[in-house]
Amino acid sequence: MTRRLRGRGSANGNASCTGPRGIATGVPAVGCSPAAGIANSGASTAAGSIERVTAGNGAFTISVADGSVVRAPVVVAASGGFGTPMWPALPGLDSFSGRVLHAAQYRNTDGFAGERVVVVGGGNSAAQVAVELAQVAAVSLTTRGPLRFQAQRILGRDFHWWLARTGLDTSRWGPRLVTGTVPVIDDGRYRAAIRVGRPDHRPLFIRLEGDRVVWADGMAEQVDVVLLATGYRPDLPYLAGTGALDEDGVPVHAGGLSTSVAGLGFVGLERQRSFASATLRGVGRDAAHVLDGLLQRSGRHAVRRVAR
Repeated sequence: MTRRLRGRGSANGNASCTGPRGIATGVPAVGCSPAAGIANSGASTAAGSIERVTAGNGAFTISVADGSVVRAPVVVAASGGFGTPMWPALPGLDSFSGRVLHAAQYRNTDGFAGERVVVVGGGNSAAQVAVELAQVAAVSLTTRGPLRFQAQRILGRDFHWWLARTGLDTSRWGPRLVTGTVPVIDDGRYRAAIRVGRPDHRPLFIRLEGDRVVWADGMAEQVDVVLLATGYRPDLPYLAGTGALDEDGVPVHAGGLSTSVAGLGFVGLERQRSFASATLRGVGRDAAHVLDGLLQRSGRHAVRRVAR
């Protein structure tokens, strides 16, 4: 039986949260926007974790774990987009007899020394974890397509400085200009490590059989650990049944405003309006946009910005 390790989540996943700096509003915000990183399941308020949000008669009813109920004309789901580790449907994964864990559960190299590890994924987490584990274990980094790299520094400036300087970071057109997989932001160490085979890079395996992985060339070998660095999805169980989510549990929205439930907004989703939407430097701007839209649609006063 596959041994799946459960992650601990973030330290502040169930803490009560304040709204983004620079915004004064009475609109209830459900949950915390993690901006970057992982949030525990379940949004929270000062009264406890949110169990259910229901919509009806032009208003929302928010049921809290302690039995209390909050009613509001508009709601912002601010628990971000990284609360649920995404487990891909890989052939044989469910019956793999070794260890299977997600990058959200990985902490350090303890317990991996001398093991054979396969890391699945081609983003920053995949490359970073694979390179670190390769110091103590035999590691292969596997992807469906080619690995892509983005230099950390360009002409002496950090890549993110250029995004801000050019306006691409906060431009609504930014996410539309980039297609394909997200590149690994690299200062040179990851590409160099992969070039010398620590870890090696291979096409994604065909399937898993027992404790073995079958590679694209038909060769099979015993593997101790499969580590999935395959990204995250929003964790919004409290919105189930409202019609606000698609079949994968992802919000249906335009710029953070729900297109299926009037009066509902979202904050902290990846590429919600720009590259910076799920970061500390971008979430405040998106929050102001969402709250303005919600309040205007409800006929209430626009958000009063006390600082920018």
